Amino acid sequence: MVSVDKIVYLITDVLGVPAQSIKSCIIENETIVLSFTNSEKVYRENVFDFVSPLLTNEDYDLLATIGFEIVKQNKKDSGLKNLYKTIPFHNVPFLKIAHYFVNEHYLCTPQKLDDHKRVTSESVYSDIIQFLNYPMVDILIDCFHYQYLGIEKSFASVYFTSDFDYINLWKYLGFFKTIWRFTRNIVSLKRLLLIEEFWSLWFSQKFLRRNFMLTNKMFLFQEKIGETFLVKNIAFLLVHKSHKKYDYKNDFTILPFKEYLFTNLGHVSFGLHPSYNTRYKPETLETQIETFEQAVMERPRFSRFHFLNCSYPQDLLPLEKSRITQDFSFYFCDKLLFRGSITRPFKQWSYSENRVIQVAIVPLTIMEVTLSKTFKSKYN
Repeated sequence: MVSVDKIVYLITDVLGVPAQSIKSCIIENETIVLSFTNSEKVYRENVFDFVSPLLTNEDYDLLATIGFEIVKQNKKDSGLKNLYKTIPFHNVPFLKIAHYFVNEHYLCTPQKLDDHKRVTSESVYSDIIQFLNYPMVDILIDCFHYQYLGIEKSFASVYFTSDFDYINLWKYLGFFKTIWRFTRNIVSLKRLLLIEEFWSLWFSQKFLRRNFMLTNKMFLFQEKIGETFLVKNIAFLLVHKSHKKYDYKNDFTILPFKEYLFTNLGHVSFGLHPSYNTRYKPETLETQIETFEQAVMERPRFSRFHFLNCSYPQDLLPLEKSRITQDFSFYFCDKLLFRGSITRPFKQWSYSENRVIQVAIVPLTIMEVTLSKTFKSKYN
């Protein structure tokens, strides 16, 4: 069953309540009892099985109600922002439901994997997958803070991220693919593009403006979006080749990269992009970090696995050992869903080590490749 240390984990590392705000946490008569320093309200919830939590019919009804209200308020921006205030929440097992989703107890056994051995949305129980269409846990967290701490939603962070899988297009393509690319542009009469790429071919190793890969087009250079969202940009660098097909050995000593690095200081943060086989060879992570430090002159705090080739929560343990504090790989590659039914940072529990893993997961909401390859979307 659930214990006090696990309750504190769920309150602080999932629901996001500061530890100093917790006055007491006890279990009495099969009931979790929580009190807070700045609130007279006391939260109570029935104890539950931490290893194998189950949702009741009442939990399903609650989630269905939240989903209905989201659809109902979808065209009203202010309605969505204040949804946590308008839904009548009574006797909600916030801890159990949040734990069920963020630690992915909705996945079947054995899990259904894709060609890269990544878990797919087909692994989600059929009666649960509908609840991943919306960030249900976010709404429950906002409601908990509002009801029991008297705190309303304030600022949130929006992350614009990009994976720098290769930083020189022409070396990545090689001789024959480069010839094919130029031939295609000639046949298609793309004269301006042909001229630009010709100059890039010869000078991308020397001048930043001639290097198509070292670009900021995927980032947003403003501090805020409206009055609600803070903007953060992160570039993930692939510094190690562990797979012949899926990895590329980048050269970060070239002048354009150094210029890109110094130009973006204070505007873009840099994170590690662990190579394709890192999940199978975690001992290579320290070597990758050393290479990253030589290129960026600081130790990485952020990571996103190349091809999102990782398994949760076990692949967080090598990151934790290497003092990486945030991971950005949490996503279903085959379907547009909110994995874990959450968008805000949280930490997962390691059942093998019976403790929280000290790496915050920042879930991915949408990736360009999902639009272009999975959904075949065409866009400029």
